[in-house]
Amino acid sequence: MKPAVLIWLALLVLSVMAQDTSIRTTVPLVVIPVSVTDRTGHSVDSLTASDFLVLDDGQPRTVRLDTSDDALAPVSLVVAIQLSDLSSSAIAKIRKIGAMITQAVAGENGEVAVITFDDQIKMATDFTKDANTIADLFRDLKSADNGGGRMIDALEKASKSSQAVLDLGDQTSSSSVKREIEAARAN
Repeated sequence: MKPAVLIWLALLVLSVMAQDTSIRTTVPLVVIPVSVTDRTGHSVDSLTASDFLVLDDGQPRTVRLDTSDDALAPVSLVVAIQLSDLSSSAIAKIRKIGAMITQAVAGENGEVAVITFDDQIKMATDFTKDANTIADLFRDLKSADNGGGRMIDALEKASKSSQAVLDLGDQTSSSSVKREIEAARAN
């Protein structure tokens, strides 16, 4: 190969390496999940796109508001919450998600019922579409002063009311399991 060709190739390689390579693109859609609550933690409903301002490099951008109901079919959800002292460490965390349950899982057209259980199973609230009722119930949850945890019984009761059941608690239910074993041995 001639020296002139080698110099030319070397200059070509150096000029390509010296170029600043940039890739620029535009993103036509950015999804920003939002849940809005008031000062007391209650859900704020009936918001429209004009209630939001989105800035991109200081410039306002068009907002299109889609609710979760645009994508989800209505759900009837039963939430089973363990309140025995076994789950006392989890109760503080469980209280925080009450405001989100109705919006995030059931949607505007869905409904939520809540069952609590320790050594007793209680229907805390029947099916409701009112997110504030559910948020208030979750916020007021208190641990019971017993070691009971009838989880299997509570889930059985919940599954008779709905095909969608959310179990919130800390441990498995030893009293329900013991009864199941004793019943199996008796037969």
